[in-house]
Amino acid sequence: MNHFKSEEDFGKDLRRFNALISKFPSWKPTKARKKHTDKFGKKIEEGEVYFKRSYGLGDDVLKLSRESMEQVLFVIFFRNSGLSDLADELIKERMEELTAKLDSSQETGN
Repeated sequence: MNHFKSEEDFGKDLRRFNALISKFPSWKPTKARKKHTDKFGKKIEEGEVYFKRSYGLGDDVLKLSRESMEQVLFVIFFRNSGLSDLADELIKERMEELTAKLDSSQETGN
């Protein structure tokens, strides 16, 4: 079941979700080189895009199929403008921080 009208809407909510989690590591799209099963038991076939997030040390990785990620994002952000607004503000603040660091680096020649 597709919960998003477009890839742009999906991408926007994925960026919001990543902003709420932490600066790093974030959920990253990955093309499956073999079959997997995600955290919720959904099958990920070879060649499909799934989402993964490292945690801890070594090979500690959470995997979500596209379907599972859509469901997670839908549950978190559907008609939840307060949380969406908070995530958008975090994204804006981080972009401002990055811009300031880049400007500072250019001024000092580093």
